[in-house]
Amino acid sequence: MKTAHAAPGPWFVVLDEPDCVSLAGKKTLVELRDDEFIDCNTDSNARLIAAAPELLEALEKLVAWDETGDPRSEVCFSLARAAISKAKGEG
Repeated sequence: MKTAHAAPGPWFVVLDEPDCVSLAGKKTLVELRDDEFIDCNTDSNARLIAAAPELLEALEKLVAWDETGDPRSEVCFSLARAAISKAKGEG
C-alpha cells in the first residue's frame, strides 16, 4: 500500500497530492498548514496510518486493564501484537 486511499478513519486524501492525507478535510496541498497533512509516500507511513485504529484500541484496552484489571490481559496483548504486526507490514 503506497497511497493513503486505503487509510481508514477520518482521513481525507489531499486533492492535488494523492499520496498525502489530511484531517483538515478535502483541501489542496497549498491550502494545508504543515501540521494538517501527512505524506504517505512511504510504505511505513501508509502502514502506520492503516494500523492506527487497531493501535488505539489495543492501547485503550491495555490502559483499562491496568486501571481496573478488566478485560483479561491476554486479550489486550493479543490486540497489541496484531496491531504492531499490521503497522510493520507483517500481518
